[in-house]
Amino acid sequence: MSDRGEKTQLWVDIDGEGPPIVLVHGLGGTSSVFEPLTEYLRTTNTVLRFDLRGHGRSGRMSEPSVAAWADDLDALLDMLPTASADFVGIGLGALILEHFVATRPNRVRRMVLINPLHGLAEQHRARYRRLAAIVRSDGIESLLRETGQEFGTAPETPPSILRAFRRELLLAQDPESYAAACEAIAGTYTSDLAFTTVPTLILVGVEATESIASAQTIVERIDGATMAKVRGLASWPTIEQPDQVAARIAAFLGPDLIDGAA
Repeated sequence: MSDRGEKTQLWVDIDGEGPPIVLVHGLGGTSSVFEPLTEYLRTTNTVLRFDLRGHGRSGRMSEPSVAAWADDLDALLDMLPTASADFVGIGLGALILEHFVATRPNRVRRMVLINPLHGLAEQHRARYRRLAAIVRSDGIESLLRETGQEFGTAPETPPSILRAFRRELLLAQDPESYAAACEAIAGTYTSDLAFTTVPTLILVGVEATESIASAQTIVERIDGATMAKVRGLASWPTIEQPDQVAARIAAFLGPDLIDGAA
């Protein structure tokens, strides 16, 4: 794939058989955050997960943008035998899906947005710009000392396990790519979802006030979209509450989608 003439590489994993589902991770993550969810999905579906460019094992981007990441989704779908798929996105992944469905509605059958970013207030944009500045001045390891929900974990999850997982994810990131991704989020404005009719489920943490506000705005924009508040969802929902997330997705996409998830 190319980005403004640059040759780049996407790390992609395709597993299982059946109707396709594409999983899109969030800022500072990799496709590994979907490992528990993939265990549920691959028995009945073709699961495509990948590392966003600028993250994990994929190539870098000279100018990260939601539009460029959405172009990658287009190319990934071309790898599948069908022209459209179901999608699950977390945080930045949800933001990318918002742009993707607004510009390519015929490629999205249904979508699940987890802790979405939509219509961010200036204070939240400033936070992402601050994160970029911290990484550039003090290194990405400095984020391990940060506090707040953007780096938090659900209290129900064993903290030692999530600390180790979070540390491994962050230290695997390229610092400049992470900083540039933060700036891309800060500079992204709301996709026009007014004419979107794609069935949409939004999952948010009970205490995730920013995500709840974003979810409510999306529900107002997309006809038929629904929102569910789930206890225990913080920064790593598919790791913190894999059973709950899988069950919600199963109920939304169909009772036979995930064997035993409900």
